[in-house]
Amino acid sequence: MNISVSKSMPQLCLYATLAGFITSTAAAQDLGLQAAQLALTAEESGQNAGGLYLDYAITEHHNFALNFDLFETDVGTIGAVRAGLSLSPAADRRYGLFAYLADMNNESSRWGGVGLQGRRQIAGLGIGGFGGIALRDSTMAARPLGDADVLFAGGELRLDLGEAWQAFAKVNLADFDELQLSTTLVWGEVGVLWQDPPDRYALVASYGFEEFSNHRLYDTTRIRLGVDIKLGRGGSTRALPFADPFLPVVARGF
Repeated sequence: MNISVSKSMPQLCLYATLAGFITSTAAAQDLGLQAAQLALTAEESGQNAGGLYLDYAITEHHNFALNFDLFETDVGTIGAVRAGLSLSPAADRRYGLFAYLADMNNESSRWGGVGLQGRRQIAGLGIGGFGGIALRDSTMAARPLGDADVLFAGGELRLDLGEAWQAFAKVNLADFDELQLSTTLVWGEVGVLWQDPPDRYALVASYGFEEFSNHRLYDTTRIRLGVDIKLGRGGSTRALPFADPFLPVVARGF
């Protein structure tokens, strides 16, 4: 396997520097930061991604989370921001509402959505899910999909294999029913995560797939390698499950 490094790596390095500055400033001002995490991934196809997760406590049981993401694709760099309000009635469960907005840097194309997400921990097994609706606004006549709306949902399982190891599996569904392009998307991922004992970083390896019912969009498989880095003094709370349904379609030029 050959994991290539594309021209987006300088962007991700800048992203990492900004992430450290943001989280250290938030911690210094004591803004209720509960967790801060930076995620960097590379694929065998040469596509890279970076994500920053910030989790703030509003009350003892309510949280406000922010996610900032960058994706380098063959058709351009995509930036996205997601915000969520959640309730944690007990330490082993969390659920709430989210909204997100994404944009491609080299054309007038943006999309976003709203939905529900949650997670429950049962002994060494974590169960999560999400669902919602998303809309796209594109003025690019060359895009076969153009403006569109989609219903999407997904779930994940995380199994503790010991103090340092965890296995995970994810599956996501999206249904596009448009005049220009009608298709159902199924994509999933299985992998393992190794957490260093001080809980400062984690190494992730996974295998994923994307399959479409419409043969105009090609199916693919992916091998990902990544690192999750804990920033500042925050804890290691993981973001609630989510996957952008438009990202696989836009990355194919639709």
